Amino acid sequence: MKLSSKFLPIGLLITSVILLIVKKTPVLNLPHYWDEAFPYSYAIGHMSQNGSSLLSDGAPSLYTTGHPLLYYFMQSSWNNIVGNILWMERLFPMITSILILIFTYLVGKKLHSKSVGGIATILLSTQSSFLSQASFQLPETMLTLFLLMSIYYILTNKKWGFVLVATGMVFTKETGVILLFILFLNFLINNYNKTELIPFIKSTWIYITPIALNFLFYLHQYYVQGWFLFPRHTGFIISEIDSVLGQFKRYFANLFIFEGRNMIFFTMLIITTIIGISKWRAIKKLTFNHSIPLLISLILGFLIFSAFNFYSDRYILCLFPIFVILASLSINTLFKKRVWISSALGLGLTLITFTKSCTNSKPTDHSLGYSDAVCTQMNAINYCVNMEWQNKSIQTSFLMSKNLTSHYPRYLK
Repeated sequence: MKLSSKFLPIGLLITSVILLIVKKTPVLNLPHYWDEAFPYSYAIGHMSQNGSSLLSDGAPSLYTTGHPLLYYFMQSSWNNIVGNILWMERLFPMITSILILIFTYLVGKKLHSKSVGGIATILLSTQSSFLSQASFQLPETMLTLFLLMSIYYILTNKKWGFVLVATGMVFTKETGVILLFILFLNFLINNYNKTELIPFIKSTWIYITPIALNFLFYLHQYYVQGWFLFPRHTGFIISEIDSVLGQFKRYFANLFIFEGRNMIFFTMLIITTIIGISKWRAIKKLTFNHSIPLLISLILGFLIFSAFNFYSDRYILCLFPIFVILASLSINTLFKKRVWISSALGLGLTLITFTKSCTNSKPTDHSLGYSDAVCTQMNAINYCVNMEWQNKSIQTSFLMSKNLTSHYPRYLK
């Protein structure tokens, strides 16, 4: 039994990777969808044809919409290596997603045990938001990976490793700066009174360096574009309190409630309550472990920031691994050395969310139902091409017009 318990968590990790590969392989050759079709495929396609760049003018601003260009740079470089083969291009986000599963396991293992890592990984692998974006050429998967790696290097006290991945995080998307700020704030709260002032200031270099490097990108963007942040995006910022609260509720529901995640969320709350009543020392130890407030603050801080900005469910992909790690941590704290019980509960919750994910047919980029929507668009575009309507004035949606007028989204040869 002990031997089986020892290898069960790694078995869950391997199962998670296999599940991801089996679920995504049939749809790797589908054309791009939603934001992936425009502007991302246009920006990546432009770099693939004209050369990859990390500078802010590496592609037209209409395509990059002012985002840092690390993801575009890496995806377009990969595309040039594998050639004009769509399913091979999609292997890059697939590999990134597999690494997300691996680092979810490693963070859970470092926080508590292999069992925490194993259960968190299998839970993550059945979330529709993760599964759908696992093969999309979008920056959210890379942002999620860099965040998990940042947390892991904090836990293992690998300073240069943290600087490298934190720099990658802020060069992937603007929201990486918010995530790094939350990590920095947590560092300040936990260390401001533990050392002398000068050594304390010196120890902040690992957080300041990525920000300083990232600021150079925005300086260059201001120099060549005339603005720091894409004007259309800053126009989406909202300040009305009712709207902010409404968006916060939507994000909160998407992360904790929808598609069976309410079972995970309430299980976590019930277990935490049980531990608090019957095992106060355990919950006290758990609470004052500096890593737990860090994970909670990342979720809360990012949700609050997101509530003030343009709404899109896929934007909070980076929070899903943190949520399932916290849930797995609560389960394993309650059942401590009974790995089979905690694993059975984790697998039960996994089955619920996997069933919900597979039956969600919504045509969104954070749902597995996107594949049906892509096939519908393919049929519509093929019809237009067969009717020779490409050079005629027809009425259609914005994204369909982009799919009909360029080969970048991969609907046209």
